[in-house]
Amino acid sequence: MTARIAETFDKYFEMIVYANRLAGERASEDALKLVQLRRDLSALTDEMQRIVYKVSQEYQLTDTRFPLLAEHRAMFAAERSAVSNHQSNWTAPAMQRDRARYEADVKALFKMHEDNHRWRKQVFVPALENSIRNRQSN
Repeated sequence: MTARIAETFDKYFEMIVYANRLAGERASEDALKLVQLRRDLSALTDEMQRIVYKVSQEYQLTDTRFPLLAEHRAMFAAERSAVSNHQSNWTAPAMQRDRARYEADVKALFKMHEDNHRWRKQVFVPALENSIRNRQSN
């Protein structure tokens, strides 16, 4: 199951990389592609949360037994909030009006996503696998 979590995290980050690349394009159709991509990212975000929740329930991993779960939720909430603010500020017309500010905002948002993805892959998933193994051996 952790392989599926890691795979979903990777898919999410791949979409973020694609969104970041599109954000640098100047064609108006690319702005429309970004708006659609936002919807796809929202659905994948929900899937990421469902998978982590399912695993935590299945293996009875509470915040006490697996403190990184609370950290993951907090990071995820901050990420969703930042994305929501970004999306409400940067409609397709706004992207075209102020490219420099838009691109600076995209760069900052991408850095946050990149840092979070690294943490998920290098810290969260390995610790989750270890906790599951420990629960299974008890």
